[in-house]
Amino acid sequence: LNSTYMKVTSTIILLILAISTVSFAKCSIPFELSGSLIIVEAKVNNERGKFILDTGAPGLILNAKYFEGKPSEYMVVGTGGQIDAHEQEVTFFKWGCLKAINTKGLIIDLSYLEESIGVPLLGLIGYGMIFDTELVIDYTTKTIDVYKAPWLSRHKKQSPSID
Repeated sequence: LNSTYMKVTSTIILLILAISTVSFAKCSIPFELSGSLIIVEAKVNNERGKFILDTGAPGLILNAKYFEGKPSEYMVVGTGGQIDAHEQEVTFFKWGCLKAINTKGLIIDLSYLEESIGVPLLGLIGYGMIFDTELVIDYTTKTIDVYKAPWLSRHKKQSPSID
């Protein structure tokens, strides 16, 4: 009984350590600026390329120039009106330490954005891809620190102030 208790206790402690190691993960991801746009490198399925970090986008947006998919049930509205959209199953997405498996990407034409910034652009990384993280963007070092522990948010201790 004592030996079994020790094995169970040791296993529980190891599981807690493994969970806490993953839960408190932090990584630093380099970025470039094009005007005020934050451009990062990420991988979707087998394609590696540039993405814009766009917290106003709903999730993973893919460029129709590089991706095809089936017609989407979602209506996409931009500043110029309604936009035709498709969607694609994304088996693997990786940006720094963030990974998503078996998710969907919304496909729209981003050629106007590519032309305006002069960079081949695979897509946008939107809020849906980062909602359970905390990002600290350092424009001096051009790095984004990603914390994957929302329950430890520094915002719980100090609310934003309005001047």
